[in-house]
Amino acid sequence: LLFDLTLLVLRLLRASISGSSPEIELFTQLRGPSLLLTGLLPAQPPLHLAKEALDLFSEVLNVAATEDLLLGVLDILPVSCIPLRIEIMRLLCHVLRESHRCRLHFRKCNGFVHVIQEAVRLTGHFAPQKFAAVDNSAAVTDSTSISPHLLTSESKRQLLLLVKAVIAVLTLAMTFEPASAKHFVVEMQFENLEQALRLLGCFNQKTVVDPVRTSAQLAAPGNHLEAAVDSSTVQSSDTCTSAGPQLSDALRIAFLHPELLERGHLDAMPTSKPSTPTASPTTAQRQQTAESLLEKLSGVPAVFLDICLIFRYLMTMATDSFDK
Repeated sequence: LLFDLTLLVLRLLRASISGSSPEIELFTQLRGPSLLLTGLLPAQPPLHLAKEALDLFSEVLNVAATEDLLLGVLDILPVSCIPLRIEIMRLLCHVLRESHRCRLHFRKCNGFVHVIQEAVRLTGHFAPQKFAAVDNSAAVTDSTSISPHLLTSESKRQLLLLVKAVIAVLTLAMTFEPASAKHFVVEMQFENLEQALRLLGCFNQKTVVDPVRTSAQLAAPGNHLEAAVDSSTVQSSDTCTSAGPQLSDALRIAFLHPELLERGHLDAMPTSKPSTPTASPTTAQRQQTAESLLEKLSGVPAVFLDICLIFRYLMTMATDSFDK
């Protein structure tokens, strides 16, 4: 009952101040944003309640953003659970996309440092053993034994979304802001982000894939690598193995369709119960396409799929095309 009452109060406050500078100024003078940042959000409320509080806070940032307000919401990140961190990152994406003032204050309050620290806190979370089989007695020593269905776990999906949110916030903070871009390149240095991503655990020196060779190259006389590994597998070792056509296609699918891995197998292909109405042709076709694409990912080490996603996010950062 208390949560329901709090939710109604937050919705009422948001409706009262939405788009009104005088009302937002009064709300700020009454320490409304401070109560959200120091009272409600650090208490780890239910996620739907936290979302409503962040929506209310975004109304304030859109009109009257200050360094203290942005710093306050950034300070909540280290003590928040993963779902709340993702929602805070989404809030930052929204206000940074819409407001030049927010982008300016974000740079001044060292927002880049705070956001990169979120990636640093995920150190080792993408290592293969983190998502190994439930049977702890069977140690996983080879990345090829990691099944792609492990990407469907909610915890893994949230970690992927958090990494995406980190890169998205950094990108949007530099959009249309040459000074912020220069600050990130010169003072922060891209190497800091690179090092944080390397520490995630999916980048290592044990799994190496050669460039794909054509059939003509494989059939060339004197080719001592003609007996390559099976095209659907990649073995983890200190020596180079080859990436066959099937593996190459799978990695291309993972790179071009990141939403399949972000949503997970179960979300990408919802099964209809007999009692439910038949899905529309468009929906059924989408599900069939997703199922066909996901079948091609079978047998691919999960660590490779993680790397594909991260490189896709970095490419989106380089092309400044984050739209969410």
